[in-house]
Amino acid sequence: MNSKSLICGQRGWRFVLVAALIAVSLNLISANALAQIEAEQNLLSPEEQAWVAANPIIRSAAVRDWPPFDYVDSSGAYRGIDADLLRRLTSMVGLTIEPVSGPWSDLYRMLKAGEIDICPGMQASELRRKELLFTDPLLSFPHAIFVRKDESGVSRLEDLAG
Repeated sequence: MNSKSLICGQRGWRFVLVAALIAVSLNLISANALAQIEAEQNLLSPEEQAWVAANPIIRSAAVRDWPPFDYVDSSGAYRGIDADLLRRLTSMVGLTIEPVSGPWSDLYRMLKAGEIDICPGMQASELRRKELLFTDPLLSFPHAIFVRKDESGVSRLEDLAG
């Protein structure tokens, strides 16, 4: 199963906490749940509000070629499920996203160096957990391979080699 989390560098840990609290309170992210939270006052503690006031812009990795989750369209706009969710969550608490686009290897290096704050949708691994902070998954997608019923040559992943 592929689980998609928000991860953060050095400066973004409070944002991740805020985003995680919002996501947990949503249980399942739905339009009704988001509308209810948006209608509520005082989503953040005074300490969190002060942090947001001092850090109103969050620099986010904008992976160029991972549709439908993350991509940069032909006009240079940051798009995708992760981008939409991130914009919605940050607008609820008064933050602005500054997308930083580039090759994945550069974005990952920048995240570890603290040059960008978060990378929505990054999958956790043992190595990454040693280097970065992760929220609980916001979205989860099972992996599956489908074949026609009359296809007898494919019954396991190894059958697809070559």
